[in-house]
Amino acid sequence: MINLIDTELQIAIQDILQKKLTQGIIKRELVNVFGLRGVGKTYGLIKFAKNTGLSVIVFNKSIASLYKKECNYEKIYGKEELSKIGDDDYIIIDEGTFDYDTLVREGYKVVTGYYSDYK
Repeated sequence: MINLIDTELQIAIQDILQKKLTQGIIKRELVNVFGLRGVGKTYGLIKFAKNTGLSVIVFNKSIASLYKKECNYEKIYGKEELSKIGDDDYIIIDEGTFDYDTLVREGYKVVTGYYSDYK
């Protein structure tokens, strides 16, 4: 069987996403990941956060708990756990969690993350 996403392509996509997240921090913008499924986006997001000391917001606390164990990183929270994030913490958001502008308006220090938009 031939897989569409092979290891080389997955590594290339991860490399591109890491660069886009870096650009996102500089511009304080999210990265549009529309159309990318099953390529390790969230794991790449967590790796990026771990390397930079950012807190991560994922879809819910059950998923956050799973990622904390798998990635050996404690600063991963479900979207219902925002109160656990400190005032001095900078955060990165996974797609499908929150709107960037809403979080910023509420005083959270969102630096980048993912969103999915077909436009």
